[in-house]
Amino acid sequence: MPQLQENLCGLLYLARQFKLCKVRSVQFGQKGIPYLNTYDGRTIRYPDPLIKANDTIKIDLETNKIMDFIKLYLPFHGLHQVIYLVRLNVSTNS
Repeated sequence: MPQLQENLCGLLYLARQFKLCKVRSVQFGQKGIPYLNTYDGRTIRYPDPLIKANDTIKIDLETNKIMDFIKLYLPFHGLHQVIYLVRLNVSTNS
């Protein structure tokens, strides 16, 4: 039981170090200062220029800085996906 409690305390400590947030919008404020808004209400100034809306960012809770980000990936849907796969198959078989 002590080993389980030690592991659980370690996980809780790691969970308090960062938070994952989804980006609502990226805009420019007064004097052209870029900032982003997240769905949990945070506003972060001077984000990475590669971060766009709907991306996920990892925020350090102690410094409130962006540690990392994950780009949103939207695969093709419906008919567009079928057309793309057919074109890909035709081009690889020829």
